[in-house]
Amino acid sequence: MAARTVHLADGRTLAFEKTGDAAGTPVFLAHGFPGSRLEARVVGDAAREAGVQLVCPDRPGFGESDPHEGRQLGDWPADVAALADSLGFSRFAVLGFSGGGPFAVACAAGLGSRVSACGLVSSPGPLDRAGTTAGMSLLNRAIFGGGRRAPIVANLLLRLIARSAGAEPAVVAQRLGQGMAPADRRTLSDPAVAQAYGQAVREAFRQGPAGAVVEASLLVRPWPFAPESIGITTLIWHGDQDRNVPVGHARRLSDRMVGSRLQVVEGAGHLLFFEHAATIFAEMRIAAATSVDARG
Repeated sequence: MAARTVHLADGRTLAFEKTGDAAGTPVFLAHGFPGSRLEARVVGDAAREAGVQLVCPDRPGFGESDPHEGRQLGDWPADVAALADSLGFSRFAVLGFSGGGPFAVACAAGLGSRVSACGLVSSPGPLDRAGTTAGMSLLNRAIFGGGRRAPIVANLLLRLIARSAGAEPAVVAQRLGQGMAPADRRTLSDPAVAQAYGQAVREAFRQGPAGAVVEASLLVRPWPFAPESIGITTLIWHGDQDRNVPVGHARRLSDRMVGSRLQVVEGAGHLLFFEHAATIFAEMRIAAATSVDARG
């Protein structure tokens, strides 16, 4: 089935997935890295049960969204706003999973009162300084730590991952799970989850590795906004066994974001979103309805 698309003012096409409760609270999901709009299908049933209308766009260069030459982290909110306008949403919540977290924060920082609440699941904080990749899996240290010091290494690794992503979806998911926590491998032992998640990662490389290469370089640059500037309700979930993004990232972000509430999930790994999606969506729906600016 072809992706739904919207045409942006600069001529680019933005592809997206829309699922969940058609009359529910709108939540825009920023997919992981590398990921795609198809991550919404992994959690679509949970969104429906929680009364959430879930919208997940492919970021530029991923899936079926056109590349955006020279893009920066701070450019993403304008794309989300244009998509929200096309769907008739004046206000909505944003939720970032894994490498999508910084893009959700960018929307909370850049779209003002249009964002009703922000959620972060297994999200990294800023990665521009030495030491911020400590405790990460070897692969992530190579991509992000190497991305600061030797971008050619990160580029090579992402090209190898793109080639590997051509396998059957379940195989792709199992390969990704090899370096993850035992909890993540249990999550991926569910054939339906492995198939859907593997397909989402495969779709990330539909256009080749260029989108991931560009985004890796964005994620290791300084954020063009301060987390302290975000006062809306921000819910943060992080597994204490996460090997991809250690829980210290969540704790540091929570300390800096005035309106944040951190929930450390004991025994959970990086993919806790797929295990706890119904709870996460239900709490996001409540936060969107009751959010206030904690800065007064």
